[in-house]
Amino acid sequence: MKDNRTDGMSINGTVVHASGTSSYYRYASTSGLKAPALVRKSGNLAEERKLQLRPCVYKGSAMIACGPYYSIHA
Repeated sequence: MKDNRTDGMSINGTVVHASGTSSYYRYASTSGLKAPALVRKSGNLAEERKLQLRPCVYKGSAMIACGPYYSIHA
């Protein structure tokens, strides 16, 4: 995730199970980082697992907006 603006907002991304369960695999945020900020999370995920990525924009602890869930795979 990349946040180029010094506007007090942050970008958060959550990777969740495509089945809709509440547990998630990865979470990343640019919160608290000075722009421009680039955040990467890595690690091993189970192969062939259907996952979804959802980006959200926050200002402080308040969620401003979220994008749709994007289908991804490991």
